[in-house]
Amino acid sequence: MSVKLTVDMDKIGNIMSVPWRANTDDFKYCNVLSGNTPRTIAINESQPIHMLQILYILKERSWQYDEWVEFTEKQLTEWVVGEYNIYLENDEVFGSDFVKQFPLMVKRFISEYCKIL
Repeated sequence: MSVKLTVDMDKIGNIMSVPWRANTDDFKYCNVLSGNTPRTIAINESQPIHMLQILYILKERSWQYDEWVEFTEKQLTEWVVGEYNIYLENDEVFGSDFVKQFPLMVKRFISEYCKIL
């Protein structure tokens, strides 16, 4: 059986106390000042930061109901892989080396910024 997860916005929100300048590089380009739901959190997705990109992918998946979606590690990995072309096409900012790091970064995101349901 696969473990169901979701974004732990308490963990993420605690490190984003200053708008656009989180106390970690993982979410330096996020702002939860107006809220931490998928529709209210602001993310500058043009930045080459894996944690930020993963959160943005989850935000897009969660947009319709404005609630963070439930997912398994396999689902999250598939969603990230589905976006690889965007990162590969924008080689100036992201590129293949960035993409190669995603499998490890997905595991790290789950370990540090998700909660088990």
